[in-house]
Amino acid sequence: MTRINMSVNLLPMKEKAYVEIDQATGNMRLMFISNIPGQDMVYMAKEQEAVLISERLAANASASFYEHEIPHLYIEANRHGVSFLDKASEVLTKAHEWRAVSALLDDMRLEAKERVAAATSPAQIDTAKTIDWSIIYQLIS
Repeated sequence: MTRINMSVNLLPMKEKAYVEIDQATGNMRLMFISNIPGQDMVYMAKEQEAVLISERLAANASASFYEHEIPHLYIEANRHGVSFLDKASEVLTKAHEWRAVSALLDDMRLEAKERVAAATSPAQIDTAKTIDWSIIYQLIS
């Protein structure tokens, strides 16, 4: 009597789960950052300008800045009537907060992918790809 192997090929299911995990994580990131094309470059430029302001003022409290050195923060500080240092502090605080959230999101994403990789059945894959985002929701509430 010949035995037929009825085992299921889990690889396509796992690959689909990995994509779903990445998409879900991307959606969570959008709670903190914009997906406007090029906006990430603006964020990076603002952070560089904030670092320049902080470093220069730390070395010389009466330092001045030209608009071309800090174009984003020059405009924002003037628009909101705050000092360059206040605007730089705000930007650096947001950048620091984003790094913490980003690292947490990526850890959660990688952990879910590891669970999927270890899964041995379709039901386990389905359970493994689910991420409990409650800690993220707590951060924004």
